[in-house]
Amino acid sequence: MNIIQQAMEIITRSYGENLHRALAGTINFSEMTTRLEEDFRKTAALVAKEIMENLDQAIKESKSRKKDWYVERNGDEKTLNTVLGEITFRRTYYVHKQTGAYAYLSDDQVGLTPHERMDLGLKARIMEHATSMSYQKTIDALSYSGITSKMSVMNVIKGREPIPNEAAEMSDRKDSTPSVLYIEADEDHVALQHGKSTIAKIVYVHEGRKPLSKNRHQLIHKRYFTALSDNESLWLDVANYLEETYDMEKVRTVYLSGDG
Repeated sequence: MNIIQQAMEIITRSYGENLHRALAGTINFSEMTTRLEEDFRKTAALVAKEIMENLDQAIKESKSRKKDWYVERNGDEKTLNTVLGEITFRRTYYVHKQTGAYAYLSDDQVGLTPHERMDLGLKARIMEHATSMSYQKTIDALSYSGITSKMSVMNVIKGREPIPNEAAEMSDRKDSTPSVLYIEADEDHVALQHGKSTIAKIVYVHEGRKPLSKNRHQLIHKRYFTALSDNESLWLDVANYLEETYDMEKVRTVYLSGDG
């Protein structure tokens, strides 16, 4: 069965099950969208796996590869925790004919490092969650990703490798740019190992608030930015996000507020 058939089976089954429950009155809209999100995430993970393995095969068959690289091993597995869930794919290991260097060329092609086990998009979501909740709650909120260890969350927070703020997906709001934007800056303590903590700088951009209940509100189209040290790069990331996401000529007012 090819990937298109698998994906269509998941989507068709999900559609049928959710329609049946809706007709029977045994599911509400929120439950339905949550179930659909889970099913579509599984489908996207299958597609990502197929893309990586087809990329590997294309590189293996290419003339440029055959000119410079020998095949050392076939079918080495790599597993990544991602925003789509845990993805495992097979790829080929090569050795360079002249230098003797080793590489997974398909990994290199899409920017994956040899020991990478978590993609940048997921790391960005961990940073967003962990600045306002515990490690365990962060794991619970991102349970679909396959992460189960508090150590995994801690390693991201400690910044053992830099995570660009642009790693999180940017939405295009140019056609629906509001006349008012809000930028709020804050600092928060982030827990590290052995009871230690550090200060995380947090900036969030949003389009206002909408009421959820009497005493609760939700930020509209919010986007968080975080940094542990470099203020200048943090604000450059914010400026880049505004330019990429909104038509700033339509914005009449930007409210900027901060803690202190």
